[in-house]
Amino acid sequence: QYINRTNSEQGNKLLADWLLQPAGENEITARQEAVKELSAKSGWRQQLQAYGTKDKIKIATQQKINDWIQEENHFLDKGSWNVIRFVLPVIILIILGFYIAGIIPGPIFFGIAFIFFLIAGAISKKIMPIYDNLNKIAAQIETLSDSAAWIESADFKSGLLLQLRQQFYTGNKKSSADIKQLKQILDRFDIRLNPLVFIPLNTLLFWDLQQAFALEKWKKQHKEKVGQWFNGLGESESLSSIGNIAFNHPDWCFPAISNEHGTLQTVELGHPLIDELKRVNNSFSTAGLNQLALITGSNMAGKSTFLRSIGVNIVLAMMGSPVCAKSFTIYPVK
Repeated sequence: QYINRTNSEQGNKLLADWLLQPAGENEITARQEAVKELSAKSGWRQQLQAYGTKDKIKIATQQKINDWIQEENHFLDKGSWNVIRFVLPVIILIILGFYIAGIIPGPIFFGIAFIFFLIAGAISKKIMPIYDNLNKIAAQIETLSDSAAWIESADFKSGLLLQLRQQFYTGNKKSSADIKQLKQILDRFDIRLNPLVFIPLNTLLFWDLQQAFALEKWKKQHKEKVGQWFNGLGESESLSSIGNIAFNHPDWCFPAISNEHGTLQTVELGHPLIDELKRVNNSFSTAGLNQLALITGSNMAGKSTFLRSIGVNIVLAMMGSPVCAKSFTIYPVK
């Protein structure tokens, strides 16, 4: 709660996973470099957080998209629907032109238009399950698009952040534009909420069918990349959270990783959750395997707080975070 600045559930879960599972030496070093860079980018971190606050991205939203991606295409890959998509709108538009020109009388035109209205409605009924599955996620898709664009625009230097930014590129093409395109398609589906506009559009242009084709075409082009967009956002938010720790505590140090088993060397180690003015810091070290340190003292002397100080800072160290100490050297442990 003290360090979490993520907004998406993906970022929240990843940050928790980092706290629960110690990273390897190379991963810790890479995160430290990324955190050092992000700690100096206050404006960038705050803007990423602001985008995420707008409409927080849920894991259920990602699951909805994943489930839809796993489904086979109902329209795009079937030739008969491709014919219907173009032929029926052309026919009704030609008939409309004849009616406007006075070639076809009103009763005949409206009778034909009603038949096309029924056909379009029957097709829309087939499309409704797709709409129902993806309905109400457009706002979160916009959050993902804005966040992706912000990550794409960042001038990163550290290797991990560069790799992270690259997850939002396909060659030179930015993923934020592709994500925005998905939102625009979903927005066009929502025209159905205005019957005065939707009924003429669906009757004359078979609007729902056109959007279903656009949706399935988008899925075919981008289905391999969707997962990495959500994961990339979660990792960006998690690193940004740790960057915020480093910014808020410039007196904390980044741990050095030792190659010798059982090594823990600390100078002026303190508990991260105790106010700096009230905190009592201690130095402690141990080295080698099968070593035992016995902590003694009277009741309320601070033994438990000291032990927790070691434990909490080890957890922070193993996730790539700075720790509440003047210096801290550790061999990777759980």
